[in-house]
Amino acid sequence: MRLCWKNTAQGSMWRALSIASQNAFLLSRLEKPRITGTVYLPESLMEAFCKTGAEYGGLQFVKGITLKNKAMLTLDNALLDASPDGVSILGCGLLRIQENVSPDRILNLVLTKNCGRILCTPEQQSAVELVSKNAGFIGEQKEEAGPEGDSGFHMPIESENIKTVNAKTYIL
Repeated sequence: MRLCWKNTAQGSMWRALSIASQNAFLLSRLEKPRITGTVYLPESLMEAFCKTGAEYGGLQFVKGITLKNKAMLTLDNALLDASPDGVSILGCGLLRIQENVSPDRILNLVLTKNCGRILCTPEQQSAVELVSKNAGFIGEQKEEAGPEGDSGFHMPIESENIKTVNAKTYIL
């Protein structure tokens, strides 16, 4: 269980709460927790979490381990083998899925949310679309002329009249 907390005049309040399935036994120790932000937990723990009488700002269901706020990440079979309950990838700028990861493994073990760009094979694309929320782009990496080892990920050139923003929310 991972907590991010602050003390207030009303007592302890948590900004966020993450509970992994292997820490389910810790839920019985919580008594009416107050979480101002988001609670991250596997769907299988929802009933036990509700019994705590928690007050919370938001709820996000996750699979297995959670990887958050990564600029770039590669999803491969080694990562999935190390996470038998699955992997949740939240807030990743660029996610590359290795071509030897089967669509079935993606459907059963992966959840993505708020990823800017997800690069995958055409065979994986439908599975990735089903397990993803708020993805900017899901598809095949196009071969582009460039230096050797180039990722194919290029930001548009900004000019006086054009500004590029990579954000979940942008208010002008």
